[in-house]
Amino acid sequence: QRCALDMLYNPNIATNVIAGTYGSGKTFLATKMAVLETLGKGTYQGIYGVRSPIGEGKEVGFLPGELDEKIGDFFLPLAQQLDMGIIEYEKLKDEGVIQTIIPYYMKGISLDKTFVVIDEAEDLTAKEIKLVGTRAGEGSKLVFCGDYKQAVVNTTDDNALVQLCEQFKGNPLFACIYLDEDVRSETSKLFAGLEV
Repeated sequence: QRCALDMLYNPNIATNVIAGTYGSGKTFLATKMAVLETLGKGTYQGIYGVRSPIGEGKEVGFLPGELDEKIGDFFLPLAQQLDMGIIEYEKLKDEGVIQTIIPYYMKGISLDKTFVVIDEAEDLTAKEIKLVGTRAGEGSKLVFCGDYKQAVVNTTDDNALVQLCEQFKGNPLFACIYLDEDVRSETSKLFAGLEV
């Protein structure tokens, strides 16, 4: 995790990947750094949370309500990383500090001086990763969090997140780190090893 923090602290690394196993702190580190760099230091003007609205389990069908109500729960992992959880998350959303979006709605937007946390990035397609990346304006930092082994669709080396790391390897604007230890709990480690 220290290496991941070094990567995130580096202002010259605009595109970051924190890959890793269940409970290794990927979203935790990215969200904490986003808050520190935006609210604490003023390096960024805002935080963007990006996530594809797909998950494990059965489809829930048509959801009523506005877009925020339809996709809001997909961003609970970001809210959980804040010191005051959902209360702080809602406050920061109301103040316009944090915004959340799914890739489908990102065409045409430009994110300047924004800390962008792309959570569960292993579930993005190559086209979605390209779409998200091409939204980055001047002074923005992208942090892709995920692990292809946990992908809903593609758990092979051909996963788009793995391909991103392969294609950008060696570029000074890019860094990737893999966290291999589950630090959530002993119970989490037990289930992480479950054969499915």
